[in-house]
Amino acid sequence: MHEKKYARRSLVDYESIRLPVYIREVGYKTYEDGDIQDAPPQRHSFFEMLWCSKGVGEIHLYKEPFLIKSNDVFFYFPKERHYFVSLSDGWQLYWLTFDGPAAYSFFTAYQYPRKMHSKAEFPYQCFEEIMNTIGSNDPLIFRGMLSKLCNLLALAGADFSYESNYLARVGHQLLLENISNPLLTVNYLAQRLRVHRTTFEAAFKSGIGFTPGSEIRHRRNLLAQELLRHTHLTINEISQRCGFNDTSSFCRFFQKHNKVSPLQYRKTLLNTPQQ
Repeated sequence: MHEKKYARRSLVDYESIRLPVYIREVGYKTYEDGDIQDAPPQRHSFFEMLWCSKGVGEIHLYKEPFLIKSNDVFFYFPKERHYFVSLSDGWQLYWLTFDGPAAYSFFTAYQYPRKMHSKAEFPYQCFEEIMNTIGSNDPLIFRGMLSKLCNLLALAGADFSYESNYLARVGHQLLLENISNPLLTVNYLAQRLRVHRTTFEAAFKSGIGFTPGSEIRHRRNLLAQELLRHTHLTINEISQRCGFNDTSSFCRFFQKHNKVSPLQYRKTLLNTPQQ
């Protein structure tokens, strides 16, 4: 890695101005051919947008490689472990992280797939404006950064159409609506859509970037993390809201995906000071 620019805002700054979503960090990195960077799970609950400006590389998430080239956009959800492999000199990734009380509903409302290719011109100016103003103490500028995030998301999906993959779009919406349903499986979704399972799986993976089974597990894990962080629900109540018939199955699921039990996860959050 031979070039890097990075800017962030102190968490103290967020105490005086309340917003539904905050831009936390922004920057870019340029990699040389063969560079590998491991990104461990984030301590904080950030969403991240990566936008490739030039070169070619791979992003690996949940053991699946995603080829990323110029003007490809990729999204991470909070605490997802991933790593990068550069396949060319000068592979450059611009990135931006955001969170906040409405970050989850804000981003998922777009229903964007993990990986997209934007036909818009690369938004150098928008990224540079955020990097240059993220440290400003002016409340108007601070609030205005949210509009810049919306602008970036709009440009990322400039030519994205849900109609281009009807099965993926409807299947994904059905998945989200039934995430608390213990009957939710890939077969359940295929039957509801009245298509063969293999047809549905192929369409879903093409449109969303993951198999429907992986997405069910990911969404349930993400929901569990959100409920453990932001509610006082019991572990049993959370397990039911995540689509599990019994608490022991939920605890095994959570332990497998997070390396800690639900109770340990909640205790760690309570004992970890914000930075």
